[in-house]
Amino acid sequence: SSGINAEYGDSNAQACSKQLSVPVNFGLDLLSADAFNDLTLIVGGELTLKANSAIIALNSPVARRLIDEGGVPPMLELSEFSEDAVRAFLTCCYTDDSTEQLTRKRFRELNKIATALEVPWLRHACLEFYEAVCSDLKDDIDHSGDDALFLFWETGYFLVEAKDKKFMSLLKGRLRRCRNLRKVLLTDLIWEKLKACSKIYFELCATLAGSDIPAVYKKLMDTLMERKKDGQVFLARNERGLLIPSCLATCKTEDKEVFENLWDSLSDLDDPSSLQWLWKSFLSAEKLCGGRYIMF
Repeated sequence: SSGINAEYGDSNAQACSKQLSVPVNFGLDLLSADAFNDLTLIVGGELTLKANSAIIALNSPVARRLIDEGGVPPMLELSEFSEDAVRAFLTCCYTDDSTEQLTRKRFRELNKIATALEVPWLRHACLEFYEAVCSDLKDDIDHSGDDALFLFWETGYFLVEAKDKKFMSLLKGRLRRCRNLRKVLLTDLIWEKLKACSKIYFELCATLAGSDIPAVYKKLMDTLMERKKDGQVFLARNERGLLIPSCLATCKTEDKEVFENLWDSLSDLDDPSSLQWLWKSFLSAEKLCGGRYIMF
């Protein structure tokens, strides 16, 4: 067979995988030893990096399969990732410590690489990194504003790209203890950038808001009011993500006046399909609150 088996022999590779449990500190000096680096990694277009196929295969069953199925000399396509991220990944594979490699700048790509190549220990390290940032949040915008922004956008990214909800659960739990930070984050810090995002980001905003959802809906009503001044009466499709029935029900429980004002603001929309959709959402919210009808 080709790849790692051709280079080291199938029996040697199997014996090695049985004896070693990654991560293992092979030593970074081995990464720079050209004589052992038979694997070519293609990154960022035509740029290539070199590594030891056995070490990469030990860390990643996906990489091992791709190496085995490839030609000789073995190659691995990682062109969607930056050189910096792939170099950090290689360093992680060659050492038993990912602490220095995991930074806010690299977090997204390293987590993607760990997911794509099925490197469970690195995925766990990424989760621990996220948890550490999350745990350090304080109910103080000056102390934690930047961290909260980082966590929100990374959470949204993995919801969109991987349907991964574990980050959302962690962030929601922490923000529940930092209500001032939560309110400023969701109604101020992210709002302008949020307008250009997909519906899933708006759903994330509503879900994280919890009992502060009336403040988010007030922000939406301000946006609708500004549009009305310009002669525009519409609700963007991505903004529909805010109007989750369970969140509307929470709003009615927390602040019935905001709930009613929101309906009044939205009932002016000039798009019949939007009005029909809104009616169903508010009706579902009423049912969740134990009511039978929209009361307007």
